[in-house]
Amino acid sequence: MADASDNSGPLTDPPRSYLLSAFASAAMFWAVSVAGFLLRVWHVNWGGPFSYYPGETRILNGALGMLSAGEPSPNHFDIGALIFYLEAGVASAVNWVTGLPLDVLHSPEASPDMFLDGQWAYLLSGRLVIALLGGLTCGLVSL
Repeated sequence: MADASDNSGPLTDPPRSYLLSAFASAAMFWAVSVAGFLLRVWHVNWGGPFSYYPGETRILNGALGMLSAGEPSPNHFDIGALIFYLEAGVASAVNWVTGLPLDVLHSPEASPDMFLDGQWAYLLSGRLVIALLGGLTCGLVSL
């Protein structure tokens, strides 16, 4: 019979199978997350240096507009604001590292004369963030 000073028991010592199960779940999460990220990043430079997807330039315009005006509102209400804030944070980091201008694109079209120099770095960094979030989502769904 265990005395009261003994701290071992089912509440303090998790069973070995539980630890293995937790390790297996963590390994599964990271394996699926990395696989999902790699699949999403495989052709991340598709269409570069131009954006052939109009949603990208709308999000980039909103994020760059927030940064250049110093205003926290993306002024777009048909898309969730989180993506604008994520893109603004990434664009701010890219601007700090590269010194590229925070100019807003003039058109959401993929016309080369409308595309500003250096904007590809902002689009590519946004695509990488989305690939990372997509990979983490794959990992969460696998749990």
